[in-house]
Amino acid sequence: MIFQVKHNEKEIFDIVSAAAKELNISAYVVGGFVRDKIISRETNDMDIVCLGSGIQLAELVSQKMRPWFAVGAILAGQIRTRHP
Repeated sequence: MIFQVKHNEKEIFDIVSAAAKELNISAYVVGGFVRDKIISRETNDMDIVCLGSGIQLAELVSQKMRPWFAVGAILAGQIRTRHP
C-alpha cells in the first residue's frame, strides 16, 4: 500500500533510519500513524518499534534531532524523555 508522507515526516524517517543503521538494528513505524496515513487522516505523532535497544535508538535519534523535538522511550513501564 502506498500513502503520502509530508516532507517533515520523511525527514524524521530518514533520521530514525540512519540511527537504526548506525546501531545495526531494525526499526519500524507502527500504530496510529500508519492507520491514520492509510485512511488519509492527519496525524501528529509517530510510534516506532525496534529490534534491539529502544533506549539506545531513542537517545541517538534525540541527539540527531536536536533542537527540533523531544524524543522519549518506554521500557518496562518507565518513561524516559529527552528534551532539546
